[in-house]
Amino acid sequence: MSKPGRIRPLVLLLPATAMAAVCGWLQHVLGARAELADEPYRPTVRFFGRGGPEELRQALVQTGSAPSEAGSVARAAWRRLGEGRASFVVVASTTGAFHHVTAYRAKRRVVVGRDARGVRLSETAERLAAAEGKVRGSLLDSLSAAGVPSELAQDFLDMFRWSMDPSDDPKDGDRFRLVWSERVAGQQAYGRKLEAAAYDGAATGRHSGMRWDDEFFDRKGRSLRRRYLRAPMRYLAISSPFGKLRFSRLGWPMRRHRGTDYMAPTGTPIVCVADGTVSFIGAKPSYGNLVRVRHTGGWETCYGHLSRYGPGVRRSGAVRQGQVLGYVGATGNATGPHLHFELRRDGRTEDYRAAELPDAPLRKASRPTRFKARWRELFDL
Repeated sequence: MSKPGRIRPLVLLLPATAMAAVCGWLQHVLGARAELADEPYRPTVRFFGRGGPEELRQALVQTGSAPSEAGSVARAAWRRLGEGRASFVVVASTTGAFHHVTAYRAKRRVVVGRDARGVRLSETAERLAAAEGKVRGSLLDSLSAAGVPSELAQDFLDMFRWSMDPSDDPKDGDRFRLVWSERVAGQQAYGRKLEAAAYDGAATGRHSGMRWDDEFFDRKGRSLRRRYLRAPMRYLAISSPFGKLRFSRLGWPMRRHRGTDYMAPTGTPIVCVADGTVSFIGAKPSYGNLVRVRHTGGWETCYGHLSRYGPGVRRSGAVRQGQVLGYVGATGNATGPHLHFELRRDGRTEDYRAAELPDAPLRKASRPTRFKARWRELFDL
């Protein structure tokens, strides 16, 4: 990336918020992503501290800024803050390139940032943006073609992971729409967060959701979260569905497949579909490396042919929905890398993709009047 010319600090004075809001903002910064002018950018909080301009200057130098740039940024921030100590966060890329600093004290918050032309004076604002389109081939490629920032694609999939299997359900012609918030400094956008989304598909029907109290809810204010995920992993194809007649390893007799085989590259993460307790972890002759999880109501899920187990997974240990149990492999009698996944109820296998699974009590959105107003604001955008 080319070096900036004459340094012109960006300084913005913003109204302060209560401590809870500051903590929420810090979480927002920690998860922020953006792109620099001419290189892929992944912001990382490199320093979080408190002090005066000299402490900020030292923090910038430690994270990779040139001493002259660090001094200019620190002086610019304290000209607006005034004398005294302040808390500050330095956000830089993995290469050490300075992106922005936020310093705050009492009722003042100052942002010093960089845009495509270097460190310079600019305006900062928060805005809403939206994109929509149709699925053509891959869902992820379709999101990108519609102008959805890459860092929001996974958030979109996560929003609907209880109602949509992203590896199988999307079909050509399905429609989607996303609304997100972002902060803008000059021509540089950062700190994007998915606020609302909708998906209308041939296989899925219509689903929509909005962020509220840091969780997603549907139009009627019901949480999108369910007790069971639609699938235990992202996969390429279902190589052997439940109930398919197959020859045994000895060639005869034919047997019905008691699970679902999800084909994916070796090492693909496999997650637990629901909260539960590990009832078995170890090797079995046909399953290879296997994890069984016991759930409430007599339900159990099995994950076989793993190449290795997930961190912290142990017998009798509690596991949470979405926790990595292991990684795709070809152990046991597998002829290629895939996950053999079983659902059992009181010891009998059932088709996971067709079973009527129990659901958790629905959580309702708080402040329903404000919720409805926010819904109209986002979906009328």
